[in-house]
Amino acid sequence: MNPPFYERLAVSLKSDPNIQNVSVTSRATLSETRQVPIFVDGEVYRSPDEYPEVRYEMVSANHFNTLDTVILKGRSFEGTDVADSLPVAVINTSFNTTFWPGKDPIGKRFRAMEEGGPWLTVVGVVPDLWMQGLYNFEENGAGFYRPISQSIDNTMSLVVRSKVRDFRWAQTFRMALAALDSTQAAKDVGTFEDEIEAFFVSPRVVAGAFTIFGSIAVLLAMLGVYSILSFSISRRKREFGIRLALGALRTQLVRMVVRQSAKQMILGLLLGTGLSLILSRAMLRAELLSGVSLFDPITYITVTFLVAAVALFSVLVPAGRASKVHPMEAFREE
Repeated sequence: MNPPFYERLAVSLKSDPNIQNVSVTSRATLSETRQVPIFVDGEVYRSPDEYPEVRYEMVSANHFNTLDTVILKGRSFEGTDVADSLPVAVINTSFNTTFWPGKDPIGKRFRAMEEGGPWLTVVGVVPDLWMQGLYNFEENGAGFYRPISQSIDNTMSLVVRSKVRDFRWAQTFRMALAALDSTQAAKDVGTFEDEIEAFFVSPRVVAGAFTIFGSIAVLLAMLGVYSILSFSISRRKREFGIRLALGALRTQLVRMVVRQSAKQMILGLLLGTGLSLILSRAMLRAELLSGVSLFDPITYITVTFLVAAVALFSVLVPAGRASKVHPMEAFREE
């Protein structure tokens, strides 16, 4: 298919009163765009291996208007940007800060080396639109756009902005496509909300599984702390009886046990925090986690507070119970 076909299809769709705007893009829904090596005018590269790679997308002139995207600098594509006119490009913010930090990029030139294309003149700057894909948090997504009137791909997608939320435009789209060319079939017709929901199904399942297993691990750890501390304190009942017989106050016994257990608790928390940092670093390097910082203060503080609270509870309850036992009863039990 060629640009006139897409233009006729867009015009046919926009004739529906429920459709506000229609644009064309080489990007398949919300997936990542392809990467191309570029040559920035004024830079020196010793070999093709040094060419930086950026994201690349072909769009129609009204694409940014359809997405309700603000043009930060310069202009968007226009009807005068045709095949025999000056080759132009619109770059995103990451592209600007990567190659021309602190400078006005309008009028700057670069060249896409993969296709041996012409020098492209920057005419506008738009915000970052996740050209690297929704789930890619490692890459900054520096990229550029070209008008389909100057560059076209074999497979293109249409973006439709509807005036009403519940409008069933999928049937309208298929009918308009069949009217223009009955041999063409529509693929993956849906809303952005549907695409985002489908895209995050797997990450949500994985996150849910990790949450369940993590909660079980924390629960088992708390039960273990409670069992060990309670058992160790209950074994000291005879010692408590002797101290009480020698004149020690019950509050003194409780404070002594809490002070001694606090040392063990602090040592255990320090060791556990250190091991968790090491494991988190290993998981981040293995790319098992994405979009997560090495040190998440909320998580560490919450887990530390829970373990410390359980440890304190497991000390106070048996210590308080043991301190209330009469010395003679403690001796008889032994």
